[in-house]
Amino acid sequence: MYLNQFDFLHNAVGIENAAKVYFNKKPSDLTKSEAAMLVGMCKNPSQINPYTYQIKNYRSTIASRKGIPADQVTEEEVQKLKTEDSLVAVRRRNTVLSQWLKNSKENNQTLSTKITQAEYDSLKTTPVLTDFQVVDHKLGIAPYFRESLRAEVTALFNEKNEDGTYKIAKDDGKPYNIYIDGLKIYTTINVNLQNYAEEAVSKHLRTDLQPEFTKNNKRMKRFPFSDYQVTDERVESLMRKGRKNSDRYRALKASGLSENEIIATFDVPTPMRVFSWEGEFDTIMTPNDSIKYYKNLLRAGLLSIDPNTGFVQAWVGGTDFKHFAYDQVKLGKRQVGSTIKPFVYATALTMGVVKPCTKFTEGTSFCVDIYGGNGEVAKRWCPRGDIPKNASVASGLAISSNPITVAVMSKMGGYAGPKTISKVLRYMDINMRAEDEVPSMCLGIMDLSLFEMVGAQSMFVNQGIYTRPTTIMRIEDRNGNVIYSAEPYSKEVLNAYDAYTTLTMMKGVVSAGTSTSLRWHPKWGGLEYPIAGKTGTTQNNSDGWFMGLTPDLVTGVWVGAEDRDVRFRSMTWGQGARMALPIWGYYMQKAYRDKTLNLSKEDFEVPIGYDPEQYNCDDDRPIEVPNWGI
Repeated sequence: MYLNQFDFLHNAVGIENAAKVYFNKKPSDLTKSEAAMLVGMCKNPSQINPYTYQIKNYRSTIASRKGIPADQVTEEEVQKLKTEDSLVAVRRRNTVLSQWLKNSKENNQTLSTKITQAEYDSLKTTPVLTDFQVVDHKLGIAPYFRESLRAEVTALFNEKNEDGTYKIAKDDGKPYNIYIDGLKIYTTINVNLQNYAEEAVSKHLRTDLQPEFTKNNKRMKRFPFSDYQVTDERVESLMRKGRKNSDRYRALKASGLSENEIIATFDVPTPMRVFSWEGEFDTIMTPNDSIKYYKNLLRAGLLSIDPNTGFVQAWVGGTDFKHFAYDQVKLGKRQVGSTIKPFVYATALTMGVVKPCTKFTEGTSFCVDIYGGNGEVAKRWCPRGDIPKNASVASGLAISSNPITVAVMSKMGGYAGPKTISKVLRYMDINMRAEDEVPSMCLGIMDLSLFEMVGAQSMFVNQGIYTRPTTIMRIEDRNGNVIYSAEPYSKEVLNAYDAYTTLTMMKGVVSAGTSTSLRWHPKWGGLEYPIAGKTGTTQNNSDGWFMGLTPDLVTGVWVGAEDRDVRFRSMTWGQGARMALPIWGYYMQKAYRDKTLNLSKEDFEVPIGYDPEQYNCDDDRPIEVPNWGI
């Protein structure tokens, strides 16, 4: 148990990690000399280490000891001290081998493997050779999730009771340390789904979207910034922000250079190593050009949740953690666009002002009254656009019609509608700003995170019950005692019938609306099973969203550039159905093919007692509304 929790340094915690870091082997494949070396390190891994002496700055150490400049230290002095340090590890290894031989001769029954005198004589003369492997938290599966998990667990261990004691504490009352206390953290992540999610994000951006995006932006006069509604002042503001957020700026500032001197360096061609979808490459460019290069690269996020339990199954916070560490799942908040519409329609059903079959007069436009503090109409919100032909509430959601959504909001009322929608969202941990509680919220003007949106969308599959997303199942201490266990949080947000009815309308998005490519597209389509969904495209094609709902998984995808002023010129590629939806398609193709996941291919569960007749309209006459001349 001790070896499984011991910190061998260099991010090697536990014998399995130590074997990998120092010798690039599994514990079972270690030689007797290597095994003895790791056991010997347990006395003091910082002093007794077969690798540290290879990278230690001995020149600086000697200079500090002698009180002389580092350039006065001779190479002979450096090599002498380095040799002495290397022999410390060898001597300690030999001490362990000696004890091993002693216990072997005494026939110690606790030894599973013994050594002979001949083996000892041979092993003690061999050098200690390492095959050091760098363990980088930026590498490996789910790096964004792991970083979010680190922050979540740290915050959990810092929580205190009213009397100032820690809620989760060791026997001595001190908080646990996630790095040295030998904890086991059991998460909800499904490794297969996580791999499929990361592959899907990479595949779409690498092969489909980024090439088109770069081609799109190469036409811009001020690459990569849009020519439409983006001023020179705005471009300079974004570039200035990019410079000040760079490591280069911070380093030069710390060195004492003036602002003008620092800015001047950003126009000097410099060798650098940059990210590309084909791998990192070395090049020479000015730091200003590198900022523009990176601003042209699309970012993305994906979150997948089991709607029944709230367990997070896959979490992709970005395209490459090494180069883009900002988590687009929980930290990033962007305008949600039409992905808010299911909540608008569901709330309207709950208020009883519309049904899926409700129709509005073709060619008319709707206004929504906005009330002032005195309770009187202060102004009207009248967005442009007419009701399309043969339009119903259900078809309006399927084709993501803004005029129909505005018509639904007008039926809810300019005050009651926004307030009621906000209340529904608040039940699902989404707290709206006061300035967003306005009629235009029905078109998704607010900025929200993927984490918030996917958690809320799961409610539709779960028959109106919101289950808070969960990432940690339990945490055990080094002795296997459970010190934390997740407590599920659920709340009924909508009645099951209205939630299910909204879900059936969202199925129309896939069968006959903006997401039909999931059925027919040769690359990301071919999905024949019951699916509900909703696309989202924000102002000027800055953000693309897709929410895909199945009985077992609710998954959201967001795609966009770092700045909203870097975007597609048109809807051909700059819409949720092309920016984000294909990622969901690639992800679910592999998920459905994985028989070990046993994903349901049946339809969504119908609530007990559900009667679709209650949502039928008495007649097919459209609602007559005044045309406000817009």
